[in-house]
Order: sequence, then C-alpha cells, then structure tokens
Amino acid sequence: MKTSPKRYENVDWLRVREALVLRALQLSRACDRVVDGATFEDLADQVMTEFLLHPDGMDWDPKKGPLEMFLRKTLDHRWVDGWRRHSKNEQAPVEQPVNPQAELEHDQFFEMIKRALEDQGDLLEVIEAVEILDGDYNIVNQEVAKLIGTTVKEVENRKKRLRRALTGLRI
Repeated sequence: MKTSPKRYENVDWLRVREALVLRALQLSRACDRVVDGATFEDLADQVMTEFLLHPDGMDWDPKKGPLEMFLRKTLDHRWVDGWRRHSKNEQAPVEQPVNPQAELEHDQFFEMIKRALEDQGDLLEVIEAVEILDGDYNIVNQEVAKLIGTTVKEVENRKKRLRRALTGLRI
C-alpha cells in the first residue's frame, strides 16, 4: 500500500531533519563512543532516508503525533540497538570515522584549501594571512586586518564566508 503525497504536504522537512540531528547529537554526547561507525548526522540521515524510501512511510499516522516525534523515537530505537550491538562487541576496537585532514601536514592542508578556493581571492587573502601569522598573534582579526590592509569588520565578514565555503568543501 503506497501512501498519498498529500499526506506529507504540510511537513516541514527541514525542521524534521534539524530535530533528528539535534536528538542524534544529544545521544552522541551522552557517550563518548561512535555507534556503528556513524556520526550523529549520519544517523539522522539514515532514519530520514529509511522513512522516505519506505513505501508506507514506516506506518506513520499523523493523527498520533507529528512526524519529527515519530522519527525521533525511531532514531532512539536505532541508537539503542546500535549501542547494544556495540556493547556485546566491547572487546573489538571502536571504529572511528576517517578524517583525512587529521593526517595531513600543516602545509599540505593549507595548499588543499587554497586550491579549492583559488577563484575567491578575498578569502585566500585571509587564509594566507593566517598562514603567515602561524599562531603568533594576540588579537587575530586585528592582526589579519593589518596584514591584508582592510578593516576588522571586513575580516569578520570574510571569515564568515570562509566558514560557509569550507563547510561545503570536500577536500
């Protein structure tokens, strides 16, 4: 039995995902281990994907409550099941997510970022200034502003843009 698309027309999908990510983050902070090698965002995405691909929407009934509460309970159950499996295999080493940047040398990391942002000169100026300072500074934004010849406010704006650019970047 397939569900009608009208069933989901009033669902705020962004809010549902944010609620799941927040809950998964709370669960991951409750213990210092990764369960089933999944980050908190992975866990939230897995639950949403399962729901969206399920032909009957995992039997969610809007009359029994909002979708985010239903999926939050599903996420909680998935977390508990993963934790139980993990506890049974306590002797096995915990697999941590791979972070290729952690193994990169300082200079290599800066070079990769520069290549990825080569068409954004104003952001590259900030990166190069930080690289020049190399931890030798007292007031970061003022030092960077002096180095690139701009205002502290402009440095703050560029840093915000840089954070957004780096968040979506796959290095």
